[in-house]
Amino acid sequence: MRVSRAVVNGGITELANKGFLEVTPRKGIRVADYKRYGKLDTLEAILAYNGGRFTPEMLRSILGVRRAIQVDIAQLVATRRSEEDLETLRGLYQKIEESDDPVTLSELIFEFEHACSVMSGNMIYPLINYAFRASYTPLMLITCKQPFRDERIRWVRKLLGFIEQKRPEEAVRCIEDGNIWCMEAIGQSYSPEERYFT
Repeated sequence: MRVSRAVVNGGITELANKGFLEVTPRKGIRVADYKRYGKLDTLEAILAYNGGRFTPEMLRSILGVRRAIQVDIAQLVATRRSEEDLETLRGLYQKIEESDDPVTLSELIFEFEHACSVMSGNMIYPLINYAFRASYTPLMLITCKQPFRDERIRWVRKLLGFIEQKRPEEAVRCIEDGNIWCMEAIGQSYSPEERYFT
C-alpha cells in the first residue's frame, strides 16, 4: 500500500493507546474489547467516529457516570466547603446568572461543577470530571437553551444554597433531582442525528 513502516507502527500504537488493539510483543496484534480495556480516549474516538453523535446507550451511560460522582462531590463540598470556596462558587454563579449565550452558560455550569469537584477534597474527582468535559458540555448545552435555561440556572442556585448552608443531604437530593430533570430535558430535545461532539 506504499505506507511506511513508521506510519503503520504509529497508527497501531495510537489504536492500542485508545483501547482498540492489544499488542503482544513477538506474538502479534489483536482487536481488543474496548468496553473492557478502553479509556476516556476511547470514548472520544468513538464519538468522533460516529460524527459527534451519541447513541441512546452512550447518552445514558455518560449521564449515569456523571450522576454517580456528582452525588458524592455534592455531599463532600456541602460538608467541607470554606468561605473562600463559597466566594469562588458565588462568583461563578453570578456569571451563570448574567449569561445570555447558551454555549457560554453550559461552559460556566461545567466550571461551577468542576470547582465543586476540586473543593470536594477528593484528588481523583477533578481528573474524572475534567476528562468528561468534551463529551458532557455539548449535552448540557441542550439544557442551557430555552425553554430549559431558567430552570437550569435555578437548579444551580438551589445547589449553591445547600452548599452555603452546609446541608449535605439536601445537596445530594438536589443533584439527584437535577439529574432526573436533565435526563427529561435532554430526552425532549435530543436527536440521534444531531452532532453533539466535535
